[in-house]
Amino acid sequence: MGADWPDEADVPPDGHADRRDDQSGPGRSARPGGVEAETRNRQEYYADLRVAVSTEESVTARRTAAAEQDAADKWNEKATESRWMWAEYQRKWQPEEHAPVDRSSDPPGSWRGDRNRFLDRVDNGRVEAACDRIATREEEEITPAMRATENQDPDRHLIGFDRRLKGRDRIKEKVYDTMEEVDSSAEEAVSIVPDAIRYTFQ
Repeated sequence: MGADWPDEADVPPDGHADRRDDQSGPGRSARPGGVEAETRNRQEYYADLRVAVSTEESVTARRTAAAEQDAADKWNEKATESRWMWAEYQRKWQPEEHAPVDRSSDPPGSWRGDRNRFLDRVDNGRVEAACDRIATREEEEITPAMRATENQDPDRHLIGFDRRLKGRDRIKEKVYDTMEEVDSSAEEAVSIVPDAIRYTFQ
């Protein structure tokens, strides 16, 4: 067994007594555990921090812009396809031309539509009152809200705005059909007419 000489206790095997494994690079002072001490002053530290944050925000902004552009491209593609489908529908299925409805012998205040649909004075008056309420709600509540939604996105617009209200004759046709099918009152029938107010964004 070799002797443990005190003078050799702190000398590495290669003989370089001044060598340390935790020596750090220039400009950094070493701490226990290999952690380098901060040598920048406060101004330098915050300048570097601002550069790092600005770079990260720039990358995030580019990613967000790319995602928004991708969504806009998909929307435009779908809108173009929808317009084409609607044009094809109109081309293949032309609106039917109907002969004028003869109302010459009908009681005052009543309504008569295609296929001999008929509402007497009382029911027609109730439907007219409901149509007035629908128009008022559209003008005072719904359309302002839709316009506000439109204004939030410069790339989105309301189209077909002049056709947002279903025509009164069309509503009365639906009311008559519903009354015949489920034996409901005019008020009940008009309350379930679909798409009395409709909007389309593009």
